[in-house]
Parts: sequence; C-alpha cells; structure tokens
Amino acid sequence: MRKIDRATVAQATRLFDIMVEATNVGCAPSYPPEVMAIWHKGRSAEGMAGVIAKAEVFSLTDGGIVRGFVHVEGAEIVGLFVHPGNHRKGYGADLFRFAVEKIGVRPVLIKATLNAVPFYAKLGCRAVRLEVVRRHDRDIYVQRMELA
Repeated sequence: MRKIDRATVAQATRLFDIMVEATNVGCAPSYPPEVMAIWHKGRSAEGMAGVIAKAEVFSLTDGGIVRGFVHVEGAEIVGLFVHPGNHRKGYGADLFRFAVEKIGVRPVLIKATLNAVPFYAKLGCRAVRLEVVRRHDRDIYVQRMELA
C-alpha cells in the first residue's frame, strides 16, 4: 500500500541513493558528461540527513520500501525523485499531487531538470523560463515551471 509520510533521518541513505540513481539515469541524456560528473560532488547521505532534519521532505513507501521522495519549501517543489526501477508506476505523480496539496497556494513553482519537463507538463505545469544553477563553476540549465 502506498503511503506518503514525513521522511526520517533513518531514511537518509535510501533517499540519497534514490536521488543519485534517478539523476544518473534520468538526466544523463539531457546534460553533458562534464555536468553529470559534478552533479553530486560534495553531497552525501549525511547531508541528506541534515536536510531531512530541517526541511519538509516526504517519502513515499509502497510494500514497506521507499520508492521516492519530494522536498517542499514554501511554494516550491525543490526536488522530486523516484528510483528508476520504479518509474512509470505513478509514484512521481502521487508525490507531485501530495506536494501541491501540502503547499496549498498557487502558483506552485518547480525548477525542473530538462528531462523532467515532460513529466511536469503532463501534470498541468507550464514552462516559464530557462534558468541557470551554478555548481562547481559549471552552469546547469533547468526549466522554471509553475502550476497556476
């Protein structure tokens, strides 16, 4: 049975692994190798534990296994990740709808990786503008999207 709850520090390693796997599999076709090489540089499960302790991070479990998570801050979905082995099972859409309800105001903002734009568009979001996130002296392009 699917359940979305506040993530716990005990889940930090699993959530970090989901983020890394989802990014490596999903983003690789949309970003050059030099960007992929630095994507997770300086990040760790310990860092994820710190985020979980301070922020609104929610994990989705099904069958007792964490399948994905969403990080919400104010009116923004900061990150939404589903393990690649669980793609196309509705987990991402469930997390998105949960986050929208949790946020409770419109517009809901999203910084979507380029590969995630079709996913968010299918859920009713529109592209607003291309933005740059600077990481380790590299520009990473993301699409600012919103749900009105």
